[in-house]
Amino acid sequence: MNSLRTNKTASIFSTLTAAAAIALGATGCVFSGSASLDADPHADPYVEPVAAIAEISIDPGATMTADPGDGVGVFVQYDAGGYWTLFTTCDTATSGASCDFDIIVSADSRVLIDNVDGFDLGADDSITLGTDGSINLVTRTTYGMNGLVFDADPGATIEVDVLLDGVAQPEFVYVVSDGRLLSGVPTNPVDFAPAAP
Repeated sequence: MNSLRTNKTASIFSTLTAAAAIALGATGCVFSGSASLDADPHADPYVEPVAAIAEISIDPGATMTADPGDGVGVFVQYDAGGYWTLFTTCDTATSGASCDFDIIVSADSRVLIDNVDGFDLGADDSITLGTDGSINLVTRTTYGMNGLVFDADPGATIEVDVLLDGVAQPEFVYVVSDGRLLSGVPTNPVDFAPAAP
């Protein structure tokens, strides 16, 4: 895996850890009792707790542009009425490598995902529709903007799960939320909730 793609991960985890420490200190909570007596003696100390899936508001009608080959990204856009676009880019111009994306788009079982279509896909790229209504996009991105479009119920929350070169790296997911560009999301998978249907 290209080391350029992993440098950002350490700083995000440091920031989250510091923010959590500040939040705990600000509450003024006092804990009593013995944590060691309540702890599971067989628990693996190296297993990190599973974070809840973050929900991010997505602005309808906001679009993003990217220079293919100049940076790694998964860009998620929403248009009013339930029209979604998702596309990928890679840093091939600087890294010399491709980006292998494995992306799953899903929703609550009551939400209909329909009219799925890919764009700028290569011969080895694929879109698979799951029996549960999910979409699986597998693409090797270099100098293109590989992606897909789909429709869903207007205003429905959509979940996106991104693997880059086999590793979850939510810091490369981009979305416009509350009028500003978010470069990275806090969890993988992540839920996108349209600010308006």
